[in-house]
Amino acid sequence: MAKDFRAQRKQGWLVTLTLVVFAAATAGCGKKEDGPVTAASGRFEVDDGTPVASGSAGPASQADLGTPPSGLATAAGDVPSPPMTPPIDAAMGGVTGYPVPEGNDALLAFLDRLQRERPKGQTQQEMLDDYRAIHTARTQAADKLLGASQEKQYRVAATQAKLDALRALARLGDDQAEKDLNAYSRVAAKDADPEIANLGRLMLFGMSLDELSGGEVTDVQPLLANLKQLIADQPNAPGVFMVTRQAAMMLHQLGHKDAAAEAYLTIGNAYKDSPDEQIAAEVRAMLEQAAVQSLEVELDLDGKLRALLTGQPDSAQPVFDVFKAMLGSPSPGEYALAVTSQIAQLLEVSGNYKEAGEAFTLLEKTYENHADSSLAAQATARAENGRRRAGLIGQPFTVTGVQADGSPFDWSQYQGKVVLIDFWATWCTPCLQEIPTIDAAYKKFKDQGFEVVGVNLDDERQTVVRFLDIQPLPWTTVVSADPNAQGFENPLAVQCGIDAIPFLVLVGRDGKVDALHVRGEKLEQKLAEMLNPAGEPAAEPAS
Repeated sequence: MAKDFRAQRKQGWLVTLTLVVFAAATAGCGKKEDGPVTAASGRFEVDDGTPVASGSAGPASQADLGTPPSGLATAAGDVPSPPMTPPIDAAMGGVTGYPVPEGNDALLAFLDRLQRERPKGQTQQEMLDDYRAIHTARTQAADKLLGASQEKQYRVAATQAKLDALRALARLGDDQAEKDLNAYSRVAAKDADPEIANLGRLMLFGMSLDELSGGEVTDVQPLLANLKQLIADQPNAPGVFMVTRQAAMMLHQLGHKDAAAEAYLTIGNAYKDSPDEQIAAEVRAMLEQAAVQSLEVELDLDGKLRALLTGQPDSAQPVFDVFKAMLGSPSPGEYALAVTSQIAQLLEVSGNYKEAGEAFTLLEKTYENHADSSLAAQATARAENGRRRAGLIGQPFTVTGVQADGSPFDWSQYQGKVVLIDFWATWCTPCLQEIPTIDAAYKKFKDQGFEVVGVNLDDERQTVVRFLDIQPLPWTTVVSADPNAQGFENPLAVQCGIDAIPFLVLVGRDGKVDALHVRGEKLEQKLAEMLNPAGEPAAEPAS
């Protein structure tokens, strides 16, 4: 049960806004995600589970709350069983490889070094073992320092180190570490030193966020009450603003929008006049986000988007009305730009090009004189790209570039055929998830005149070459002929206004663009219309 909860918790940190979930399912990846993608033999996956040996080049995942350290990448959906606790070397006074020193200053330096230590090993298991050894040694050194000195600087450093190390071990599936973390956090929260007490309270609050994200608790009122109490008691204590802001974001992401709005207002009122300009700026952005999110709830954006994306009749105009309302505030900011850009893209993806065009035009006009010139530039760029994409419909289309191996590509051989052009990259999860659908359609319709051309947008040609060596695709892959114009700078991607992938262009027998964004079941439905217009029985899939 505990391991299952941790698997859920790991995924919980990756939950996004409902709107963004919709967008990810339809619009795909914007530019580049963190971390490269490798090909798994016989499958199209983000990660093949191969560990990165210390000092070697290869895939590495960025460490974040709820995931193992950098380099401990695992296959999608696979949570490794935690290794056994490394043996304690009594003679060295610590974990093998990390002997705990003597003396307060030496212990303090040791804790500082271990905080920055990266796990070593030639296999994933060895790296997990070393990671556990590092944090086991941290707890031992922290306990030793706490027992040796009552001086504030040592106690604060040791308390922070012990809390961090226990949390790291708990997230690797160590049940005893999780129990110890809970108990020690409660002890620290009652310490006479307010700084140490704050560390304990913040850790307890962070653990409650873990439980919420993992689905272990559903009643958010206690967490909301704790958030308010943290701010009321010590608003200027280190970490309070960051963890409460994180909690407010998570409440919204998990669908507790009323509680999230209350949390945003509490945080905003407490920090809006902060002398720290960075915090004050973040609070202004937070209050703007809260206002936009309040409109999302009030105007039922989620419901209207569901209607739009499930093809309900007359569903585009209600979404466009919400779009206009979100841009109607006196000074819409960064969050409003992000949300409304997604809405405009969803109007486009769902085939409502008229409303999408109006949305992009209004987006650009709203931000053209914005006080933040970077937001104005972003809005203009997104509007221009949107107009370029919409302008493809009904126009002749030509694929340019060279094949992945550098040999010439001849677009003329596709004349008179229905061709799907798939803009993709190896690092884009939705792109890889779309390939089996495209492959099934290719096998079913290729004898009726259907072809596929992949346009790869990796930054380095060799990346896709290695991918195709491991996992070949049955159609031609094209890359930019210009080594200095790869990725999203590919001239064809720029010409099409592509800012998110996979981007699918379906060209008819006449060489003109017939449809965009034909993902999932839309592709087969559209191909059946284009290749079998008379309603004749469809051909059997090719063997």
